[in-house]
Amino acid sequence: MTAPFLAIAVMALLAFGNPCPALALDSDGPPRSCAESAVTPGTDAPVPALIAVNRVSSEELQQLPGIGPRKAAALVEARSQRPFKRPSDLRRVKGFGVRTIQRLGPLLSFD
Repeated sequence: MTAPFLAIAVMALLAFGNPCPALALDSDGPPRSCAESAVTPGTDAPVPALIAVNRVSSEELQQLPGIGPRKAAALVEARSQRPFKRPSDLRRVKGFGVRTIQRLGPLLSFD
C-alpha cells in the first residue's frame, strides 16, 4: 500500500522541478531538476522540455513514450472534464497505472 504512494510522491517531487541531487554535484551552473535531465529509454538524448499535460494537443501528447492516439484522446477528454493537478490524477484515465505514471511523471508538468 505504501509503495505506490511513495512512488507517486517521488514522481511529484521530480515533476515539480526540485533540484536533482545527482546533478548538483557535477553541474557548474544552477541546479537543474531531474526532469530536465530525463532521458528517453533506449537513447542518451535528453528530453528538451516538460510537456504541460493540461495544455498540449493530442499530437504533442503522442510524442510521449507509450502514448498513442487512443491514450492521447483519453487524456484530452479527461482533462476537459477536470484538469489534472498531480501525477496521481492520471489514474482516472484508462490505461494509466502506477508504472505508466512513474515512467511519464518526470516528463510532465501540471501547471
